[in-house]
Amino acid sequence: MKRSSFKKIRTSITCSALALLLSSSAAMPVLAADTVYDQDTVTNLNADGYGASVKVGCNETGAMTVSAGTVNIKNSNSSSASYGSLSLGTNISEVANTQANGTLNITGGTVQVDGRILIAANARPNKSITAAATLNLSGGTLSLGVPGKYTTSGDPACGVLWFGNGTATLNLNGGTLQYYGMLGHNDGKYTVNLNGTTIKPVANNDSNFFLNSANASYVIKSGGAKFDTNGFNVTIAQPLTGTGKLEKWGAGTLTLSGDSTYSGDWTAISGGTFKLTGSLNGTKFRVYNADAVIDAPGKTSTFHADSWNDSFQLGTMANNTVSSLTIKAGTVNVKNTSGGAYGSIVLSSWSGANSTLTIDGGMLHTDGRLITAPNNTNSRATINLKSGTLDLGIPGKYTVDGDPACGVIWLGDGTQTFNLDGGTLNMFAVKTTNNTVGTTFNLNGTEICAVADMNTASAQHGFLLKKDKVVYSVKEGGAKFNTKEFDVLITPNLDGSANDGGLTKLGNGTLTLSGENTWNGPTNVTAGTLKLGADKALSANSQAIAVADGAVLDLAGTNPAVNAGTVSGTIRNSASGTSMLTLNAPVKFSASTGTGVNVKAMEKFTPANAQIDGTLEIVGDLNWDFSLLNTETALLTANEIIWGNDAEMSAENFVLENAAEYDLVKLLELEETPSSEFTAALGDFLLDISGDLLSLGQNGSSFFAVYGAPSIPSEPGSGVPEPSAWILLVLGTIGLAYAKRFDKTAKN
Repeated sequence: MKRSSFKKIRTSITCSALALLLSSSAAMPVLAADTVYDQDTVTNLNADGYGASVKVGCNETGAMTVSAGTVNIKNSNSSSASYGSLSLGTNISEVANTQANGTLNITGGTVQVDGRILIAANARPNKSITAAATLNLSGGTLSLGVPGKYTTSGDPACGVLWFGNGTATLNLNGGTLQYYGMLGHNDGKYTVNLNGTTIKPVANNDSNFFLNSANASYVIKSGGAKFDTNGFNVTIAQPLTGTGKLEKWGAGTLTLSGDSTYSGDWTAISGGTFKLTGSLNGTKFRVYNADAVIDAPGKTSTFHADSWNDSFQLGTMANNTVSSLTIKAGTVNVKNTSGGAYGSIVLSSWSGANSTLTIDGGMLHTDGRLITAPNNTNSRATINLKSGTLDLGIPGKYTVDGDPACGVIWLGDGTQTFNLDGGTLNMFAVKTTNNTVGTTFNLNGTEICAVADMNTASAQHGFLLKKDKVVYSVKEGGAKFNTKEFDVLITPNLDGSANDGGLTKLGNGTLTLSGENTWNGPTNVTAGTLKLGADKALSANSQAIAVADGAVLDLAGTNPAVNAGTVSGTIRNSASGTSMLTLNAPVKFSASTGTGVNVKAMEKFTPANAQIDGTLEIVGDLNWDFSLLNTETALLTANEIIWGNDAEMSAENFVLENAAEYDLVKLLELEETPSSEFTAALGDFLLDISGDLLSLGQNGSSFFAVYGAPSIPSEPGSGVPEPSAWILLVLGTIGLAYAKRFDKTAKN
């Protein structure tokens, strides 16, 4: 049909003949005429190939407007591979000095294009041929493609918006756009204004759902970008800009892989999965009844959270929702941009909400606090920290008081579970002002780091909250606390479990424990000070203790027991009076203890270079193993040694290498004034040197006192000389020994 003598074609009931024509299957290419479809009828337009496409504004200016009914653009030739297409603002005739300017307006009804819409194509600058197109969608539905035949390859394409080398604008102001993908030339200039239209994919597309071109702009307007993924997975690689918001619902996954900067109120996810592999800066974030994944290596995203209502939200806006957010890579910042309340993260604030936050790489930072399951006792929140970092608060502004709090995990009324399986948690404190149905912290390998001093005795203001139904359970990965350079207090109990990994103290500051702790694994003090605020603060179940060189175990007036271990650092008592450290199994000391520390060995005590300024009470065996290399000396000293019944002292596996280089090797020094008790005790001990074993044991009647110049008296029990300390010595390679008293004592 060539251009007619009238400028506007309108379907209407009164134009019966024309209405009949437009309801038929006849081909109807539209060139310059303005065509309006405003009746509730079905119109089929044949478009059997590229040259026979339905044309709007091709080589001239023209418009098609649909406000009601259904317009189908189809290929009626079943033998043709070409799908029915619409050409909009496209050069068809190659006539020089012409302008193609087409407009498609859809305000209602449905437009179905089986093939593609060719937009602003075939501009010829050398012939002064321009191509421009505008698509205005404010209502109704624009649907592209045939199910099962979608393709962006070759000609024909099916379900495609195909941009040419001209200038095109898509104003998506409302209604619904259903399509497969976008293709185009890099020479064109395209602007897509996302302003309220619901965009629905019709198939999976991870490469060109939006045209990925440097000349394409995607601007979110006040009406917002709205995506119903409709059960499919699509990726948008181009950045999204503008001042509007983004909403996503429907099953399937929407992935943003570009670096977007739109600044509307929300990125609101209410169905399916939202995945961010690029960056997103300038908006707020909300997930409810949906899942979100941030997997963006090397990228940083910043979300606004300027008040309680504007917080970074997971599991809000509706009751009984199930929501999740997983961070795998990249940095996510939750910040306050208005200068008021600190930005916060809120999980499960609505009744029946069940939300899960998982960090398995990257970092999640909030300027304010992490709030879990507030306001409702039937809400649930789960935090899984597997790797990466959860970082709370702003240096210099940490507080647990008032609203906002800064650097705080704030427990709500519902049920909360923290699975701390790895990675790093930087926080100021755990706090609440309410009761909780039940909260469990599973301490399973996460390094929990202090960010400031938190050593107040208040149960509400300790590093970890002490409150009914708040449980801290040590798991296989162990409880790991890094005080950095700060002093922190933990008042609640750290409960052990089967095969737990014990407790590790890291960092130069002081960690004070005052609960009744029951972990079973080892206790490792790698740096700084571990201070005991109660007799049971150091778990009696701990299989061993290790205090590293330079580290300190401060008994602080308590009387703990340890089962085994190695002490290369310092044991001290910072409190007045004395503390008793009971050794239930072999412990090797190779550094000093402080004044006021008494050590009680229940079974075996294995020292090397040990200084005990308190009392060593030998209940079981006193035993140490060592090898002497070059000029190394093994030494044990004590203010007072009390020998219990059945006590023995021995040096097993005693090896003296390069013995010719030694003069004297000091094994034991007793530093108390002699007494009759000590003298009497000597009659009950036997010094025996045989092979590589040196032992001091009881034989009931004799003691070989070896003193003065190395020699052995002819009679046993020949008295105790006057010098001021007892020293057992091994001399040279022949293993001679002697004992010498220097006004000190041992008691039996």
